Amino acid sequence: MLVQKRKDSRQSRSAETVGTAKPTPGIQRTAASFISTAGASPALAQKIRKDINAQLPLDAGDWLNDLGNLRREVIAVEPLNEERKWLLHQLAQREVCGYDACPSRVLARQHALTNPLPNHQPSEKSQEKSQEKS
Repeated sequence: MLVQKRKDSRQSRSAETVGTAKPTPGIQRTAASFISTAGASPALAQKIRKDINAQLPLDAGDWLNDLGNLRREVIAVEPLNEERKWLLHQLAQREVCGYDACPSRVLARQHALTNPLPNHQPSEKSQEKSQEKS
């Protein structure tokens, strides 16, 4: 029984390392995909990971950074509820950019006005920006 546990332990470690993200040379991608076959076929897990990485656009890293920044802004001003979840899913499917007038940022600001945190008053600056865009 002890031998079996050690074998299982090695398989677990193997499964954990199968999906480590390895960047494609010459392409900067921030997104990482982790695939595991629980030790059954590390080669298959590697093939699946490479196939997924090949589907990502070359600028996925920049887009993901902008999306992450916008996500943090949304989380800071909206309560944890279905409306915030809906907005975050919508933003993950849209083009997101770093500049202030980005349509996705405008959408997030307008949504925050309809779904504020309890006892949270939007700043005058964010209200002015939302009114300017309307």
